[in-house]
Amino acid sequence: MAPITRKSFYLVLLLTALIPLMWLITSDQRVSAQSQIPNPPMFLEGSVTVVGSPVVDGAIVSARTIVGGSVITGSIGTCGTKNGKYGSYACTDTGLQHLRVASDDPNTRAVDGGRNGDTVQILIGGSIAATTTFASGTVAVVNLTRSTALPTATPTPGATATPASGGGGGGGAIGTVPTSDDLKEKTASEAATDLEGLPADIVTDILKDVLVDSGESKGADILGALIKTTDNQEVVADILVNLAIDTSGTEQAGRLIVSMAEDADSTEGIANALTLMTKSLEGQARVGSMLQDALGTSSAQTNIAKVFDLLAEDSDGQQKVAEIFRVIAGSAEGAKGGGGVIGNMASTTAGVERAAGVLAVLAADDDGAKLAGALIDGTIAVSGGISKASNVLESMDIKVASSVMESVTVSSRISIAETMPVASLADRLQEVVPAALFADGMSTVLLERLVAYPVEQLVAEEPPTVDPSIPGPESLGTVGNLSQYKASKTSSTDWTKVVGSPAPIDSVLGKFKSSLSNVKINLEILSRAPSGSNSLPDDQSAYKYFSIGVDGANASDIENGHITFYIPDDWFSSGSYVKWSVFLYRLNDDTGDWVAFPTKRIKENDGNVYYTATVPGFSSFAIGGGTSVPSPKFIVSDLKLNPDSPGSNQEVSVSARVTNTSGINASYTGTIWVNKQANGTVLASVGAGESKVINFGSISKPEGLYEVRVGRQIKALNVGGTSVPLPSATKAPSKATPIVSVPSKPEEVKPTAVPAAPEPTTAPTVPEATAVPAAPEPTTVPEPTTAPEATIVPEQIEDGGSNMMVIVIISIVAIAAIGGVAVLATRRRS
Repeated sequence: MAPITRKSFYLVLLLTALIPLMWLITSDQRVSAQSQIPNPPMFLEGSVTVVGSPVVDGAIVSARTIVGGSVITGSIGTCGTKNGKYGSYACTDTGLQHLRVASDDPNTRAVDGGRNGDTVQILIGGSIAATTTFASGTVAVVNLTRSTALPTATPTPGATATPASGGGGGGGAIGTVPTSDDLKEKTASEAATDLEGLPADIVTDILKDVLVDSGESKGADILGALIKTTDNQEVVADILVNLAIDTSGTEQAGRLIVSMAEDADSTEGIANALTLMTKSLEGQARVGSMLQDALGTSSAQTNIAKVFDLLAEDSDGQQKVAEIFRVIAGSAEGAKGGGGVIGNMASTTAGVERAAGVLAVLAADDDGAKLAGALIDGTIAVSGGISKASNVLESMDIKVASSVMESVTVSSRISIAETMPVASLADRLQEVVPAALFADGMSTVLLERLVAYPVEQLVAEEPPTVDPSIPGPESLGTVGNLSQYKASKTSSTDWTKVVGSPAPIDSVLGKFKSSLSNVKINLEILSRAPSGSNSLPDDQSAYKYFSIGVDGANASDIENGHITFYIPDDWFSSGSYVKWSVFLYRLNDDTGDWVAFPTKRIKENDGNVYYTATVPGFSSFAIGGGTSVPSPKFIVSDLKLNPDSPGSNQEVSVSARVTNTSGINASYTGTIWVNKQANGTVLASVGAGESKVINFGSISKPEGLYEVRVGRQIKALNVGGTSVPLPSATKAPSKATPIVSVPSKPEEVKPTAVPAAPEPTTAPTVPEATAVPAAPEPTTVPEPTTAPEATIVPEQIEDGGSNMMVIVIISIVAIAAIGGVAVLATRRRS
């Protein structure tokens, strides 16, 4: 083999060094070629509505991506409007047909555009109108709505501002833009002057920096200075909307409003700004969200009340404030704070009317009534709030106020019952559903305060106990208005159901002295008053006449009857009749007079009001009512139980003094109530001005504790000597009872004779309640339509070329060293 010459050796060495160098050059070219492929932008288009109308031509729509709360300036795109739309016409001089949002360049380290999943804000007139999600290479249709008019102020000409690198930009505002540092040492008034004329989104970005650098107090002072000028109130409204892009921003906007309101000179400006912000339901809800958690202090409640008082001067303003409260009262803390605002509004006579107007609008639907009730609870919780809450409810429409009173807590309802003037209270309680009216603790207050109203309308009833072993009545048929039923058996201890219809009768129960078989009951609905009967007393109007007769039993076999009937709501409204005016009248066949038996309103259902009445036997009846509640004619006092500590099932006689306070002879009807269950009813004549002791019969009960009531008199009965504490008796009304001579022996009351029997009609089908329509779902921003995706080239590591260069240099040095060693070795051989 021939020896390698020195020249050949150097040639091989040179070629070896060139190989990695050539690889490096071609590699850089490949990387450069691959990194040139950009991600496609996102395009936007849609309609634009401003204050309910299509936007004017030439308004500026802009879009930008947000990362970590900062605007990515490289992503910003702008576009003009035409024919109420943006993005559907040429947006730039190049003729693009959509609003363009640039994508991030994958070849640079900095984020300079949108990335899939980033938030995109779309602005009209400098205010955020919608948000969507960035999706590279897509076209999204996003319709924009702005509740306030577009700003008309023109920024002061000046140098074009470049947004700061760390904060959000506004897409290149016109005019000299101050920074947070510029404003730090300036007064609020000076800072406001520097910010005047700038677009709302630019001021928002500056304000965000101020809030971080100088605190919310400084930011609120600047906004407060701006808002005092009418021309700036629109801008402040837009700034607050721009801040409220997320939960924390919404809460911060609320705190800023509350802080601004501490300056009384800003109150009118805040009210004007809120007027602009609440032209739509969406805007009203947004303001409610801002303030929901911002009303926790008494000063906040006082100051916002002043703003709302201005805002609610007319019906339009009251509607706006009501919808704001609809959101505020959606949380327990919000309802408490909102209640404090209502209480502060109600500090003046005019404020009471405005607060009442606001709550009336809110309570127009069932959900709103519950929220209004929560606000009243919040008002009552504030010191001195009960009188203000009472005044507000008294100023509201009776039915609307009653729906709110149904929704408050029981303790609040009791406080209202203790405070509201008696006549106003009675008017509203007649419309409160019985379940709320008879809540625990209410009857004690009502018995004490409403002495001029029927006692049985103030106390709840436990339904009579029906013998479960006895089957219900059998219908024997209906002929015309006459329906007939048969009770195969009657109970000698409990009540027996003997009639199940027809309208307006819901049921008839009988209490018999002995067990009887095959008793027939005839119920006839009469088309007019029975022949020979007189008019109803107290100017009452008759709703229906009917008669009940019994075959197979004597009048002496029947202790009592219990009748449940109903009256349609329409009847009350047709004659302006009031619900506590309803009595059941029984005909006295001997005189033709109608004897009034008290009724008890027990429920309201399917457009009907249900009542019960207990009577000492059956006859001809009338259901009647009037436009006012008849004044009570009798006072019951000195209830006695003998013995007052009986043994188990021992008979206890019940007596009480009854005084006729009217100027005419009258028939007294009274019921013994044991644990709120009717136990027996008596009928007795009491002369004008007369006071007499009436024997109500006797009761016998097994061992236990019982509450015995006659009229407003309540006694505890301890049967069997149990050691459990007894309930205390209710004190008698404060009105003095006239003292009259008392017969030595209680008058024995005999039941009125029972007339011959009629027959029944089938019960009407009670219509089912119509379902309440579901609340409309909020409109969501449409998802962008995905266009064909661009091929994504894997991102190259930018400093990879530097690393490869180091490797090549090391390789060349190593080869040179090896070559040098080889040359030295060759020289030594030669």
